[in-house]
Amino acid sequence: MRLAIAVAFLAAAFASAADSNATASTAPRPRTGAEIVQNTCILCHGTGLSGAPRARNTREWRPRLRAGIDGLVRSAAAGKGAMPVRGGMPDLSDDELRAAIIYLTGLDENP
Repeated sequence: MRLAIAVAFLAAAFASAADSNATASTAPRPRTGAEIVQNTCILCHGTGLSGAPRARNTREWRPRLRAGIDGLVRSAAAGKGAMPVRGGMPDLSDDELRAAIIYLTGLDENP
């Protein structure tokens, strides 16, 4: 099961990287948290696969938020449980990773 999740993440990451490299002749603009989540993170965070807290479900994210956004960013950067390093998107900048987490947790609507 973990292997299948990792393979799905890697396939999505490579497809995303290939698309952006093929169309970008200049430095790409940073992706928004919503774009990152909707293109990749939703694969697991949409349904709660392998215990992932579901996207935008503040109740499920609340216990994890005790570590703060910085703690969640560090955890996601290192990989957590079945989630690979940087959610399987090694090209994510720290700012993009932070934006994705803020979007996932719903904090962009509930500061």
